Amino acid sequence: MTKEKLRTYTVKELIAMDKAGEFDEKKPTSLKDSIIELIRGDDSTSFGEINNHLGGGGRLKGKSMMGVGPSNSNVYIWIEMSKEYFKAMSELINEGKVVAQPASPLIYLHDGGGMPRLPIAKRAHPYKEPHWLPVTLRLADSSKNKTK
Repeated sequence: MTKEKLRTYTVKELIAMDKAGEFDEKKPTSLKDSIIELIRGDDSTSFGEINNHLGGGGRLKGKSMMGVGPSNSNVYIWIEMSKEYFKAMSELINEGKVVAQPASPLIYLHDGGGMPRLPIAKRAHPYKEPHWLPVTLRLADSSKNKTK
């Protein structure tokens, strides 16, 4: 059995740790809360980035597909979503907390979260075959307050 050395802290260090919240009880966060926090930290978040940060262990993988427009338009903003992930994203968008904005597919290459193996939707109209519309996600407040 090895003896573990105990670390001693100064009062100043303990005060700093307390201010940083290191002694606060960590409450489990919902997937919706985790998505909001991730988007809040980056003004423009892709589904690929969400998968990279929150998708450990296949938590976000499934068979659901999130489409836009009429149900027969065959335009999807993300595919292979778990039911929990689909529900969380649908609620965030429908509640007006998150806004999806068209984006370049290059963002998905940069984020490293992969891209759906679908043709890219070039126009907003129904397609005969499934197409992918690359989007980034923003908090609704941040997209309204842009002054550029």
